[in-house]
Amino acid sequence: MITRINVLIDVNLKFLYNSKGNSLNLKDFKDDVGNKFQDAETFARIMQRKELITPNQNNEFCYKLTEIGKKIYENGGWLKHLENQKEAKNKIVKIEPKKIVFYLLIIVFIFIIILLLTKSNWGH
Repeated sequence: MITRINVLIDVNLKFLYNSKGNSLNLKDFKDDVGNKFQDAETFARIMQRKELITPNQNNEFCYKLTEIGKKIYENGGWLKHLENQKEAKNKIVKIEPKKIVFYLLIIVFIFIIILLLTKSNWGH
């Protein structure tokens, strides 16, 4: 279900971006094969929560693409945006363990030096 919603968001970002004034009426939202779908109002609310569209002040059934929505489309679309977010999250997770190992090695190295210096001072 979530995958389908993400595909629908991707498809409708394209329609919005390529439409006159980057706006669409609810009746013009489409599914992944180009058909109009019945629950466009709920779908529009989902896109609003993701800050991709905003309602037109003059027409409650018309929605305009936000700057965020434009940038996401220009950078490859919603599915690419989600992929990029996932990759960024994975990079953070991969980097952290390396840092921990690096800091642990430094601490062990400092401990060994202190131990050696302390041991050599005991002998004199």
